[in-house]
Amino acid sequence: MMRLDQYAVGFRPYPWLTPIRPFAGWNSQDPTKTLPWYDAYNRVKHDRETQFSDARLEHTFNAVAACVIMLAAQYTPSIGLGGHSDLSSFFQFAETPEWTPEQSYASISHDQDGRWVPVDHPALVRK
Repeated sequence: MMRLDQYAVGFRPYPWLTPIRPFAGWNSQDPTKTLPWYDAYNRVKHDRETQFSDARLEHTFNAVAACVIMLAAQYTPSIGLGGHSDLSSFFQFAETPEWTPEQSYASISHDQDGRWVPVDHPALVRK
């Protein structure tokens, strides 16, 4: 589980904006309709002439925040947001999920030939 609904993204150049939670309320049984910004995107994409009023700046902010969250959830929350990268100058995480050691990736070990060696996570090692 990626816990996408537990992320909140702030936009540094716009500190007066409340951090955005684009996946709040998302239901996997009805994925498009439970994300208003994504539902609006689909309506505009498929019927621009009659649905263009659904193309709103608010939805764009949600879509961009969703992309940042997906990158963080897939790879790591430090995808450049913790330091002085291009991303950190624009985005910041106001909230991220809490992960237990059992839910986290273990560090990578290599043998003397540079090949990866599997390592049990300390919390999972049976005694």
